[in-house]
Amino acid sequence: MRHIVRSMDTIITVTTTPIAMMLLFVYVFGGAIQSGTDNYVNYLLPGILLMAIASGISYTAFRLFTDVQRGISSGFTRCRYHAPLCCGGMC
Repeated sequence: MRHIVRSMDTIITVTTTPIAMMLLFVYVFGGAIQSGTDNYVNYLLPGILLMAIASGISYTAFRLFTDVQRGISSGFTRCRYHAPLCCGGMC
């Protein structure tokens, strides 16, 4: 969790992208897209939420991949503590 503070640009990107997409599609393109009698936001919000969840998952997967490439997981096999405790930073 310490690397989150060091990569604030990624956190800002992950949090502001869904907000910017929501504002763009509701206020800029909202009048141009016709969705029948239903409100356009009812169709837009689930898609934006799924995009936010997917970007969070991809960020986590990338960080896990870089940790594995650096060999941090091999240190857990030599650790004298219980492995889930080491993952949580409680060693």
